[in-house]
Amino acid sequence: MTAAAERIIDATVIDITPSVKGFALRDILSLASGLSLPGADVHGLVAFLTATDKSAQNTAVNGKDARDCLMEQLPFLKNIDITLLHMAFKQDRAQLDAHLSLWLDAQQKNYGDEHFLMPQSRWQRRKNSHKL
Repeated sequence: MTAAAERIIDATVIDITPSVKGFALRDILSLASGLSLPGADVHGLVAFLTATDKSAQNTAVNGKDARDCLMEQLPFLKNIDITLLHMAFKQDRAQLDAHLSLWLDAQQKNYGDEHFLMPQSRWQRRKNSHKL
């Protein structure tokens, strides 16, 4: 947890990370697919989920944990076929932009444009409390 996510008062750690935060489907699909979608803030998403600073380095270190947490919180992501997306990224830029725009529009129509997520620490506590 970073200084932005906690305050230490009299040796007691107080978590001030927001309980939930909304993220654009573009950000979510970028992390879920492992592809850098134009305009996506994957570093911000990973930083929120893992309570770390927003940076490419933290995304590289914490990306897998963040992706696993994302997939647990949004199980519908398993239903999205990203095969076409991976194929589109192999095309030239002009074709990619056209296909990507259509693909993202279809996903937003099916699943909505924004989804609310919990940081990984809160998600784990919630999962553990439901096991009792």
